[in-house]
Amino acid sequence: MSDTIEAPEAALTPETPAETVFELELPPEDLPLLLRQAELFHPNSRRRLTNGRTTRRSDIWHDTPDGELAASGLSLSQSHIAKSSSGSAPIWRLQQLVPNVADIAPPGATPKLIGETDIAPSDIGTPLVPVAAFDGNQRILRPASQPPMVVLLQGELRAVTAVTPVCRVLLSGLGASALAIQWAQAMRLVVPCHSLAGEALLLT
Repeated sequence: MSDTIEAPEAALTPETPAETVFELELPPEDLPLLLRQAELFHPNSRRRLTNGRTTRRSDIWHDTPDGELAASGLSLSQSHIAKSSSGSAPIWRLQQLVPNVADIAPPGATPKLIGETDIAPSDIGTPLVPVAAFDGNQRILRPASQPPMVVLLQGELRAVTAVTPVCRVLLSGLGASALAIQWAQAMRLVVPCHSLAGEALLLT
C-alpha cells in the first residue's frame, strides 16, 4: 500500500535539498482537484502560471536478455519528449533503483541518476531488449521560474502482457516538500511504493 504523506517529520522535511525531485502518485480521478489548486494560478487572479502545454512523452526501459540490470538494482530507459512537430530527442538514462546506504533519500525522491546521454550505451557488453514502456503526456503545470516546479505525467505503463494507467506528479525546487505535504491534505497525493521505472519493471 502507498504511504500517505501526513506530516513533515514522517515524510518530506523542510530540510530537503531544493534540487531533490519528488515523484508522487495521484489517482487519475483526483486530477481535477490538482488542477484547481490555488498554487497553480497567479496570485489574485485565475490565470494559470503557465499555459499548461501538453507534450507527448514515451519511455522505453531496456535490459539484457537475462535481466542483469534489474537484478543489479538498475534501470536503463530511452526517453522521447516531443519538442516540435519534427519529432522528439531521445535521451538514455541509467538510474539506481536500489539506493546504497549513503544515497538514502527522502520518501518520494526520484531514483539516483547515474548517467544521461543522447547516444545508446555501448559498454554493457550484451544486446539490449525493450522490457516495458510508458506512453502518455507530460504537462508543466507550474514552471521553474515560479518555484516549486510542478510537472504532470499521465498515461499508461505497458509490458508484454500487462497494461496499467499511471498519473504521477513531479515536484522540484524551493518549497517542493512543503507543497507536497499541503496537497496531500486536499487530495490523495501519496508517496508511491515504486518509482515509475520500478513499477514499469514490475510489469515484466
